[in-house]
Amino acid sequence: MDTQNKTTKNRRKRDRLIDREGTLSQRLKTNRRLKNHALLVDDDLRETAHALNGIEGFLVKALNALDRENLLPEEVESLATDCAVHREMEYLEDTLGSLKRRLQVIASTLPR
Repeated sequence: MDTQNKTTKNRRKRDRLIDREGTLSQRLKTNRRLKNHALLVDDDLRETAHALNGIEGFLVKALNALDRENLLPEEVESLATDCAVHREMEYLEDTLGSLKRRLQVIASTLPR
C-alpha cells in the first residue's frame, strides 16, 4: 500500500473517531455499570483524535515550509518556537491517559 492511500485511510479512521456517536457494543450499552464509562470513553476518543489532528496540522505546516524553494529563516524559526504544538501534545497526553484509565475500568468490570 502506498503512503498516500495509508494516510487517507488513517485520516478516515480519525474522522470516524471524531464523528463517533457512541459504542456499537451491546455488551457495553446494556450493562448499567459500564454504560457511563462507555460514553466517557467515546468522549476521550474524540478528544484524542482532535489532539492528533492538531499535531498533524503542525507537521504538515513544517513539511510544506521545508519543501519550499524560497524558504525563509523566519518561517523555520516560527515553526521552531510554535507553542501551540506543545499544548496539543500536552492535551494528547491528558486525553490518552484518561482514555487508558477508563479502558482499564471497563476491562476490570466486564465479566470474564
